[in-house]
This record gives sequence, C-alpha cells and structure tokens, in this order.
Amino acid sequence: MEKRLSKGLLALIIIVSTVIGAGLGQAYHRFSNKTHLQKPVVGVTEPEITVTAQTPVVFEQEYLKCGHKVVSSFPERDQRKGKTVPEIQAIYTSALYYQVSWNIDSLIIKQSLDDWCSDDSAKLRLKDYQGRVAVFQGADAQSDILLRVTGIITSSLPPETQQAIREGSMEFNNEDELNDALENLDEYVID
Repeated sequence: MEKRLSKGLLALIIIVSTVIGAGLGQAYHRFSNKTHLQKPVVGVTEPEITVTAQTPVVFEQEYLKCGHKVVSSFPERDQRKGKTVPEIQAIYTSALYYQVSWNIDSLIIKQSLDDWCSDDSAKLRLKDYQGRVAVFQGADAQSDILLRVTGIITSSLPPETQQAIREGSMEFNNEDELNDALENLDEYVID
C-alpha cells in the first residue's frame, strides 16, 4: 500500500510540475513578446502616391456573364493625373463595381460588369424564324436579337442541319464565317 501511495504521490508531483512549467512558459512568452513590440513613431506618415503623366494605369474589365477579362489602358487616364489613390478610389467606388489599387508603380482599376464581352455579344447564329433560316446576334441563343430573315426554308434543309438551326447551335464569330455558311445553304433557297 505504501508503494501505491508513493507512486500516486509521484504522479501528482509530475502533473503539478508540468502545469506549473507550462504556466511559467506562457508567462515568459507573453512578457518577452511585449518587450519586443515596436511602437509606431508619432507624426511620421507614408507619402501619398500621386498619379503622374508617367504612371501606367491598367484598366481590367471582367465580364461576369462569360467570365472573360479585357485588359487595356484606362480611357480617362489624363483626368486622373495629379490625384492620389484614395481620391481615385472615391471616384471609382465598389458601389459602381470598381476596385482601385496600387501595384509597385502602376495604378490598377478593375471593373466588374454583369454583361457579355464585346466578342461574345457580336457572335452570330442561324436559327429558325417562322419556318425560315434567320440570322441572330448575341452572346447566347436565349438572349440574341433577330438581324434578318433569309429566303431559306428550314424544312428544306438536311435533317442534321435543320436540328442545328432549330437548336441555335450554328454559331459564327464574324460576318465572313456566317456568309460562308449561308453560301453553302443557298442551294436550298426556294424562289
């Protein structure tokens, strides 16, 4: 029984020593961190960055509907000359979907647009309109606009072409591609 008691006492001493040691370690750590903290120097401020005629201004537009990003020079660059970054941020606010930042030596202005980019908006497609092949323009088949109706009867086309036209999946990036496709369909024009 004495052996058991001395083992228990030894275990208790080890536990108490560990707890005390951990507490002292934390206290030392807190104390040493406080003594090494640097306090800010009163009255010293960083100089404000001002946009000059030589400052590169990068304009990045992100089109949320298609996910494309267009990077260009900023069209109103000269009007921002002499302004600080906070002054420019006050003009181009997040409420207007802008984000203004400074990166090394350039002013970065990002704009998020809930729209399609110009390339996607300019896409052309052939679709059926009242039984005839028609030319539509727009980023997708659900929101495009009718440009013109051709003299080609949709039902006179081969079945796979009819299906593609009815689905709006015959899509073209420019007028030349569209005209090439229409030339191939001209043999189906009914006078």
